[in-house]
Parts: sequence; C-alpha cells; structure tokens
Amino acid sequence: MNSPDRPTLTIVSSYLPPHVGGVETMAFEQARRLARRGWNVEILASRLGRDGAVELHDGVIVRRIRSINPLERRFHVPVPLMWPSLGRRLVRPERRPDVVLVHGHVYISSVYAALTAHRAGIPMVVLQSNPYVDYPAPIDTIERVVNRVIGRRVLDAAQLVVAISEYTAEYVTSISPTVHPVVVLCGVDTDRFAPVRQTGTGKAATSTTSTTSTGRTGIGPRRAVTVRRLVDRNGVDVLIDAWRLSGLDDTAELVIGGTGPERASLAARADGLHNVRFLGFVPDDDLADCYRNATVAVMPTRSGEGFGLMAAEALACGTPVIASRQGALPEVVRDGVDGLLVTPDDPAELAAALRRVFDDPALAERLRAATADTDFSWDHNIDQLDPLLRSLIRPVG
Repeated sequence: MNSPDRPTLTIVSSYLPPHVGGVETMAFEQARRLARRGWNVEILASRLGRDGAVELHDGVIVRRIRSINPLERRFHVPVPLMWPSLGRRLVRPERRPDVVLVHGHVYISSVYAALTAHRAGIPMVVLQSNPYVDYPAPIDTIERVVNRVIGRRVLDAAQLVVAISEYTAEYVTSISPTVHPVVVLCGVDTDRFAPVRQTGTGKAATSTTSTTSTGRTGIGPRRAVTVRRLVDRNGVDVLIDAWRLSGLDDTAELVIGGTGPERASLAARADGLHNVRFLGFVPDDDLADCYRNATVAVMPTRSGEGFGLMAAEALACGTPVIASRQGALPEVVRDGVDGLLVTPDDPAELAAALRRVFDDPALAERLRAATADTDFSWDHNIDQLDPLLRSLIRPVG
C-alpha cells in the first residue's frame, strides 16, 4: 500500500536521454523534481540500441521497454513502437502507482498506458507537448487519422490533460472539444541556464568565464547560435539561407549545434559561407555557454513548436532570441522586448532581423536586459504540476 505522504507516480514517455528532444528533457527534469517533493517516481520509456534495462537517476527508477524505431529511421518521425509488456510493468503488484502521467496522446506507449490505467482504475494524466506537425505526405494524412482515431480516445480517457502552452491547449481542444486542458508552461533549469556560469552553490557561488563547447572563448559580440535537432520542421535551412542574405558572414559567426538526418544537406547548403560552424551534438554541460557567448539565439521553426525550449533556455542565459512567429514561440519570446519574431520560412525577413540585432548595439543591449524579466524555471512548473497530480490520488479503502 502506498503512503499518502509519499505517493507513487509512474511516468510513461516514448523517449528519454540519450535520445535528444524537448519531451525527453521535460520528462526527466519533472521526474527528478517530483521525487524531491515526496513522490516515489518511476519512468517507463523505450529501450533502443544500447540503452540499459533499469537505471537509477537522482532517486528516479527508469525502466526501459524493448522497442523498435522504424518510423524515425525511415521517415524522421520520432514514434518508437514499444512492446506490449509496458502494460504489465505498469500494474506490478509490488509497485502499483497512485497516478500515471503519460507524455503525448498518439504514441503506442500512450495507448498501452491508457488501456491499462483504465482497466486497473488508476487515474491518468496526459501531458501534451506536441501540437500538429506538418510532415510530408503520406505521413501528414496518417497523422490526422491517428489524431482522430487514437489520440482523441487517449485524451478522452484521461482524468486530467495538461498542456505546456496555450497553443498546445488549443490543439488538444481541436482534437477533442470536450477536453479542457490546464496550461502549465514548460520549464528550464535556471541553476544551469543563467547569465553567468556559477561554481559552488548558494551564496558562495561565484561567476566564471564561459566558453563554447569547443573550449574556445567567445570571438566577441558577433555570434548567432541555434541548437536544434537537424530535421526539416526546425528550419535550420532557412537560417542558413538568411545568413547568406544578411551579408553578415564576413564579420560574424553562425554556430549550429545538434544532430539529425539533415546534417549533410545543411552542410552542403552552407557551402561557400566562411563563418558557419557545425558543432554536432552539444553536451548538456556546454549548452548554456553556447547561449551565453552569442549575440542572439535563433529558433527558425517551420512547424510543430509546442513551447520553444531552446528559446526559454537562451533567454534564461540572458541572450535575446529571434524566433519564428509559429506555434507557442510568441508565448515565450516577447517581440521587441527580449527578442524579435519573424514570419516562418521567410529567409529575407529573418536576414533583416539578424541585421537589426547585429547592426544596432543599443537594440541588442535593450533586448538582452529585458531577458532578466523571464521566469521559466522548473520550480515554477512543479509548483503548479505537483498539486494537480496530488488532487487525483484516490483514498485507500
């Protein structure tokens, strides 16, 4: 029997690190912080490649379920196919959860979890991060059908749906009009993502000089950075075209972090540009320095931005952001206050915004100063999520 003072939460997430993405970061960060607030937390996630079967991280048990990943390999669609054993893992007698938290509405893992939780009488929460993503045909048609046939049923089966932005909440309602999501904005680790790097803890902490992930110190105040998964919807090709149009290549540097299937084509697209640098995978320990050492961070998303984690991380580091006016990004980046918003898939408009920031130091400084007003901390996120989860715990007996 679970103690009401230390209830048990099972989180179901299609991916966890080392797979890279915003959902993976959110699932792990929330799990750690909920464990610190008195929850017994277990995560069930896909097991791919050399992933371990069972791990322990900061008091959180991670159990990985054997899965295959053909859709991501073939179509760049991150939907692993998980073995049905997830259902049996979810309701083990020795660790029956008080609440099940499911990330996303259309994953196979979400379907298994919804069916199992319903049959076992366990309250289920769907935490929705992703809005509609414009995939090419025929994936776009499949996506719409799955939303209506599977996604709606998973959402309708939940006792509570939490969305990470107003934009994502509207997407949920478009699928299931009877569902009324609670909006809890996503968070960032503000101990790590801060204007200066800190060593030590508390009042004894001191600032240190930051460096990029290659160990170089900043080349000066003329650098744009983006850290994205290199897939079409993230618009890094638009950024490269904008950089070429901007005329900044001789006097500034564009740094592109991240990995993905578009890496080779993007490198070819940047051919002839002298100051475009691909970092590849950026370790977590170096990510904040990438933002700190930049004049501006750029998030040129085409489609499917449910929050904008990179933008929130950069703002927390004191770096202004140029972002597409797409998805939830206008909820994160305040146009003309701590960043600039541009039309998605428009290299000329993005080039003009880059020139504004680089050619007007007063504007850049004003945008940078306004980043201090932002608060996307995980503490703020958990302050809202924790009581929502506890409200679903059913009395024993």
